[in-house]
Amino acid sequence: MGRDVPVGLDVRCREPERVGVDRLAAARGALVLERSAAVVVDAGTAITVNAVTAEGAFLGGAIVPGYRLAARALAEGTALLPFVEPGEAGSALGRDTEEAIRGGLFFGVPGLVDALVAEVSRALPAGSRVLATGGDASLLARRSRFLGTVVPELVHLGVRAACARA
Repeated sequence: MGRDVPVGLDVRCREPERVGVDRLAAARGALVLERSAAVVVDAGTAITVNAVTAEGAFLGGAIVPGYRLAARALAEGTALLPFVEPGEAGSALGRDTEEAIRGGLFFGVPGLVDALVAEVSRALPAGSRVLATGGDASLLARRSRFLGTVVPELVHLGVRAACARA
């Protein structure tokens, strides 16, 4: 979906034209699905945590590195740390470097996302739903306190709704 298709949201960011279409489509998909305010977590290369009101206002959000990007940054940004494929870990207490990295990612990234969800949620009514999508949403949801609903097709729902309006 290009920028020529209006997504059907009131984008309340300083530079609305710079907000990723994927973020907007996921937020629109959340509105289609929930018909209420929501925090939308999209876990892919980057992890975005965004707020959308029941009235269709996209308020903005936070962006952090996703699992693989964080793992790659450790490998490329340090002298001795290897790239470790992210995945489930039995403990955050790694007994070798690979276990330490995998545990740090598996337990740390959800903690980071939970903190962002808590902050972003403050802009919305209490009890707003938290929806997750993206290739790593299921992995993220395994350790998150807030992500209970994973909707793999959330972006597609938003694209479909936007195209129906166009």
